[in-house]
Amino acid sequence: MELFFELLQVALGQRDVLSRVFSASEWQEAFDISNHQAVEGITLMGAERLPIDQQPPKDLMMQWTFNCGFYASKSARLDKAAHKVVENFKRVGWNSCILKGQGLATLYPMPSRRHSGDIDVWIDAPAEDIIRYAHKYCPDSHAVYHHVDFPIWDDISIELHFFPSFLYAPDNDKHLQEFFARHKDRVMNHQVTLANGTSVVTCPDSEFNAVYLLCHIFNHLMEELIVMRQYMDYYYVLLDIKDDATRKRVAQEVERIGLADLARGMMFIMREFFGMDREYMIFEPDEIIGNFLKKEIMRGDAMLELEHRNSQGSFSHFIDRTRRSFSTMRYFPKESIWSPLTRARHWLKRTVAR
Repeated sequence: MELFFELLQVALGQRDVLSRVFSASEWQEAFDISNHQAVEGITLMGAERLPIDQQPPKDLMMQWTFNCGFYASKSARLDKAAHKVVENFKRVGWNSCILKGQGLATLYPMPSRRHSGDIDVWIDAPAEDIIRYAHKYCPDSHAVYHHVDFPIWDDISIELHFFPSFLYAPDNDKHLQEFFARHKDRVMNHQVTLANGTSVVTCPDSEFNAVYLLCHIFNHLMEELIVMRQYMDYYYVLLDIKDDATRKRVAQEVERIGLADLARGMMFIMREFFGMDREYMIFEPDEIIGNFLKKEIMRGDAMLELEHRNSQGSFSHFIDRTRRSFSTMRYFPKESIWSPLTRARHWLKRTVAR
């Protein structure tokens, strides 16, 4: 664990060398943690910057480099796919933008080193029309509360979003959806050239992402599926905000949607994990919530948890998430109280829709 965090610090320019020479087993542990936390590319950057005598064993370094080459290849495919998806919906007559993923990668010093996931597309169209479109081309596509799967390609997962995210407490969610509505036109016209230098897509700017990604992180936290990459995405989003006026607007929006406590915990993570300067933060750090977030991020392998969740029935999944709401009650009481009720409402809405 010590080596893992020191590698992050080297990658981010917070230190130049490691505190000591680490053993082969410690290097293997750091590699495994990096893989579980989806930050293999970042820690490899750290390993490459070290003096030769402090670098990992050659065979492990080769494996590390090979894995990151695979992710870089996948990222290049996702860049092209994201461009095709946005252009396709433009031809349909729908404005859309790419959430997270490939747009966020452009904020990284080496975009190809960000561990890519799937493609999330926010579409400006009624949910019923989006679901109908998805079922036209993918009859078995599955719709949930805020998106529908669109498995048009075998090797790339795509989700079509009716709205980007949600919160459990009704008044918080109301303010969040109002935030999305106010900024929708701007972000769906915000064009970015992706890492391949040729694909241009619409995606949110960092002011929008500083609010939206907090919701995304919170939902993953409630699902026990949080990984370090999501914290690192937020780090680069905050670094990209250049002026205090924007940071103040973000803080006001975060207060309005009820996630200020989470944001304060995140500022602690930004400082402790990544060495972020206070000038980039939107709130003062909160050590208590920050330590809870730190514990959550390091407690296990989120991918194994995802496999377990996918193997469960809907009732077992509901029970697990209800149990989870009790464990987060101390830190996020309002959202935790509303979580089981809102999940039940979402389930009922899906059931009636079928």
